[in-house]
Amino acid sequence: MEQTAHSREPDGSLKLDMYLWLSKVTLDIIGEAGFNHQFRSIHQEGSHEVTEGFRKSTILDPFNVKFLLPNLIPLARIIPTDRSRALARALKALKSVGQGLISQKKAEILATTESGAKGGVEKKNVEGRDLLSLLIKANMATDLPESARMTDEEILSQVPTFLLAGHETTSTAVVWALYALACRPAAYAKLTAEARAFYTDTPSMDELNGMTYLDYVTREVLRLHAPVSNTDRVAREDVVVPLSEPVIDRHGVKRHEFRMQKGDVVIAPILAVHKLKSLWGEDAEEFKPERWECIPEAVKAMPSVYGNLLTFITGAHACIGYRFSLVEMKAILFSFVRSFDFELAVPPTEIVRKTMIVARPFVKSDSESGPQLPLVIRPARSD
Repeated sequence: MEQTAHSREPDGSLKLDMYLWLSKVTLDIIGEAGFNHQFRSIHQEGSHEVTEGFRKSTILDPFNVKFLLPNLIPLARIIPTDRSRALARALKALKSVGQGLISQKKAEILATTESGAKGGVEKKNVEGRDLLSLLIKANMATDLPESARMTDEEILSQVPTFLLAGHETTSTAVVWALYALACRPAAYAKLTAEARAFYTDTPSMDELNGMTYLDYVTREVLRLHAPVSNTDRVAREDVVVPLSEPVIDRHGVKRHEFRMQKGDVVIAPILAVHKLKSLWGEDAEEFKPERWECIPEAVKAMPSVYGNLLTFITGAHACIGYRFSLVEMKAILFSFVRSFDFELAVPPTEIVRKTMIVARPFVKSDSESGPQLPLVIRPARSD
């Protein structure tokens, strides 16, 4: 609203790069929720150094010698590059924040115990509900075996993981949601109607999860525009994997199973599975939130921690923060469509997906400018 208030257009419209702005929003959110720290990136010009460092570090350029050389010759990694410098700046900023917060929490505990707490440090001696505080609470509990405790350095090493997982992937998912809605006016209208009819600007987590069409849109975005296109797993031992349906191998032999040896790598093609017509139907490549009213039986059998999707994977290595990510995504979408009308500032065909660990939107005719999603936004009409 602050930006549109300074618009020179009669309707308050403004052209913004929503990729940049959503990166700022999610960084500030994970800063508060994860570390009780205010990055205040939304008040800064350009990208925050943390965001920029992560973005540059995940750019994969197989045709660039500077990118290939460190992967082919490990010794070459000591040679500084723009990519390594950006990542170093981001990690330095994160380390500084993490060290300060850990010291602060420990000081609070010491002050509490010195003022009369008995029986040693307990979880209740640490204030705060952010992830870092909860981690320190658990780590300093008196009933925790010494062998299970983490060092400060080990706690500090969790900061980049929490930040990247709770920031970059969520902002990218919301960006693709805005793109998909802008391309599908009927879905956009239904979500807008649901959000603007709600009784408050600040719904609770349960209320957000109870909004039917918002849930359908979220699921469909995470299906068709999964931020991470694929992942891999390494076999820890020799294993025989049964197949639900037989396949014909390259030698013309029908296989009902395949064998993996210890150390073999298997790719999980997340996005490809999400677009399989044999699973989702002939309209598998269309953005259609209504499909979640009654998904195909074949889809219901897919193993998943959320929505019969592979977006967050499943099993022991499923995304640990997927619930937080879902609520964050829904909260941002709800607030945005409730407050603004928007449309693409370029033709839909100009937006292309480029995967560099995380799949980001680029403008085809301006790809050298990096990831972006230009939207024209204006304050929501009251009618």
